[in-house]
Amino acid sequence: MAGYYPQENGERKPLARGDRRHLKQEQRRKFGDIGTRQEREGSAPTQPDVRALQNQVQELLDEKDQFLKNKDKYRRELADQSSTISQMGEDVQGLHKTVAGSGFTLERLMKEAEDGRR
Repeated sequence: MAGYYPQENGERKPLARGDRRHLKQEQRRKFGDIGTRQEREGSAPTQPDVRALQNQVQELLDEKDQFLKNKDKYRRELADQSSTISQMGEDVQGLHKTVAGSGFTLERLMKEAEDGRR
């Protein structure tokens, strides 16, 4: 076995990628290539921060409530503005009628004035 030098501490080196592909699962377990990173490294699984998650959920619920309140407020404002616009439209139509009527009256008065001069 030319080129092979044992490890100083007597442990085996991890298998090369090509060698890991061809091993059966039992062999891979034997060489320590299967398992979660936590199992391989020996670290304990982390626990979620329940208090932080509860705070985030509460913040989202508060945002939702605020949105719904604003939505109702904006809906009422829109209804008020629509009503105002409708009233203004009716006023404009009334003014058009008044202007059309005054034009007829003005025209008649001018005709009578001309007739009076003659």
